[in-house]
Amino acid sequence: MIYIFDWLGDFIGGIGSAIGGVFDYLGEQISNAIWNTMLQWFYETIYNAVADFFTMMGNMGADVFDLEWVQATINLFTLFGWALFAAGTVVAVFENIISFWIDMFGISRKKSVLINTIIILIASLPCVFGFNIWSGFQIFGQNVLGMEDFLVSNILLPVGSLVYLLFCVTKFGWGFDNYLDECNTGKGIKFSKALKPYFKYVLPVLVLILIVQGFIK
Repeated sequence: MIYIFDWLGDFIGGIGSAIGGVFDYLGEQISNAIWNTMLQWFYETIYNAVADFFTMMGNMGADVFDLEWVQATINLFTLFGWALFAAGTVVAVFENIISFWIDMFGISRKKSVLINTIIILIASLPCVFGFNIWSGFQIFGQNVLGMEDFLVSNILLPVGSLVYLLFCVTKFGWGFDNYLDECNTGKGIKFSKALKPYFKYVLPVLVLILIVQGFIK
């Protein structure tokens, strides 16, 4: 009798375990289905909301940029950006002049800035007055700004490059070997010594040709 009850207990326990396993499986499947449905709904809701938002922005974009205060704001930041660009360029360019005066004459930075500010203001007057009170003034058929453009583009830049080139490659200046050592200081691509004949004989001739062409035109 004892064995019969043990067998019945095992049999009922097996049925209970099987039923429990079925309910666990069904519960897991229902739970997964619920979570999948919720995640899909959440994804579709977010996606549709973002899509509707960008569609709305696209439709109202033209109207927004037609508003006067929006155009004024854009113009303000555009002018501010150009002002920063101009100020940065001026500082970068005139730093060379200021440093030159400091090294050449042994003066302080404040004094160099003061002196060069006065010189630059005076030297800029022809550019300022070129299109107004000096607009009728001409030299060799050129107005003031045209003459300044000719002097800078056809004389100062090419002649300055020629002087700097000769300073770097001749014994009367830095010398090509010293120039080469300076170029090859540090890491990176090295400057070849084989270019010395090109820098010393070919480049000066090319620059002279450019100078002559500038005067012919």
